[in-house]
Amino acid sequence: MNDVSYELVNMWQISPEGMNDCVDMIDTYGAGRDSVLHWHHALEIMLMIEGSVTYTADCVARTYNAGDICLINSQTIHKGENSRSNGHVIALVLRVTDEFLAQLLPEQTPCRFAIPYGTETEELLRRDLYEMARIAQESRDAADSILMKSCLLHLVYLLFRDCRLEEQPHTNSCEYSKAAIRYVTEHYAEPVTLDEIATAVGLQKNYFCRCFKQDTGMTFAQYLNQVRLNIALALMEKGDARMLDCALQAGFSSEKVMIDWCRRVHHMTPMQYVRSLHERP
Repeated sequence: MNDVSYELVNMWQISPEGMNDCVDMIDTYGAGRDSVLHWHHALEIMLMIEGSVTYTADCVARTYNAGDICLINSQTIHKGENSRSNGHVIALVLRVTDEFLAQLLPEQTPCRFAIPYGTETEELLRRDLYEMARIAQESRDAADSILMKSCLLHLVYLLFRDCRLEEQPHTNSCEYSKAAIRYVTEHYAEPVTLDEIATAVGLQKNYFCRCFKQDTGMTFAQYLNQVRLNIALALMEKGDARMLDCALQAGFSSEKVMIDWCRRVHHMTPMQYVRSLHERP
């Protein structure tokens, strides 16, 4: 199973007021975007248009195919993986920020949602998402921003009307692991140690390791090196630097360590992986 590597394609060029550039069209060409564990203060909704992706959220994996909708609640640790080796993936992704939702319904947030699959609500959500995908791909007129925002507001209306969960979000859940992920985002290029990260999040080292594995399904070392690998491969794909320079910029101690991790994750060398990106149809 290969990590999904996202690149913006036909990204929504018109930014409707208040939407915070939350609409992306993505595909698998290009390395280094959203293919490792991450989280954000935003509700993420994905419509699969082509291909197949396995999303893992809170250590639970589910595969989504063309026409399927994936909903990831705000502050949930998650990642996406291509379910097919070298398979082409096209999807619409919305990231609706907590701030945006709070401005619409301040008394109803924060909250969590779950799509009632197999219902009329799911079909209505799918229609809104396909229309947003069409606009994002075909828009030639700034006036289309009004239609885009209309679709988004209708989608949010459906979520609050039919998809809201009674349970309140657990604000303390996974906080230490989230803090570690945030720390890695800022310090991946530095020699991060277990002692350092445990101190940074305020836990004893062994306890932190257990918490991180429980929250994410992987060890901290696996996560850190996948982040570095993703960044190094993205730098290599640009073709502006040698493999060694890319490895060092991403935080690897040597080119050999990067190659070993690439073989472990992608079952090929970095050069083979980058070439495979350009061979995809």
